[in-house]
Amino acid sequence: MLPDDEQTPERDHRREAEHAGRASDALALAREAFGLAPERIAVTSRLAELQIKAGDAKRAMKTLERGWAVAPHPDLAELYLRASGESDPLKRVGIVRRLATGNPDDIESHLALAKASLDAGLWGEARRQLETAGGTSPPVRICRLMAEVPANRARVSRRAPVHLIDGQTRPQFVGVGECSFVLDEKFGNLESGALQGLH
Repeated sequence: MLPDDEQTPERDHRREAEHAGRASDALALAREAFGLAPERIAVTSRLAELQIKAGDAKRAMKTLERGWAVAPHPDLAELYLRASGESDPLKRVGIVRRLATGNPDDIESHLALAKASLDAGLWGEARRQLETAGGTSPPVRICRLMAEVPANRARVSRRAPVHLIDGQTRPQFVGVGECSFVLDEKFGNLESGALQGLH
């Protein structure tokens, strides 16, 4: 469930209209809700979904662009790509870039571009976006994505000798930019459950 999708009379009315098969009524109510609160992620998503369902993908993209400008969220980026109908990874980068221009300095814009770049194999661009988003104290989700850049993964996967302290094996940390990664003791690879932003 989206973070701001709490119970409201407006949302209940929209749902009732949809369940009754009144697609046009549901769309009108969703459009009204969006006009009142475009910053609400759930409201933006619902209107865009209904517009896509109604075959109006271009209008859905416009809705998502407006929503992104005031409240970026990963779900909006996914819907935007879905509405575009584009499957080519390189072209999808350009589509995400168009969405991101509505809020270019927000961390979600950089993350959306980084994810699209990773999917397209644009490793340098992905890393650049992640470094910009993370700054000097990158959160865990940025470090996780940073580890997906092949050049970084190769570096993290080179296992350093494990030091023994008091006869016990200690986890090894390898730094990539501002991120540090815990090496899996058995395989010497990135351990997904142990990735941390450490300084």
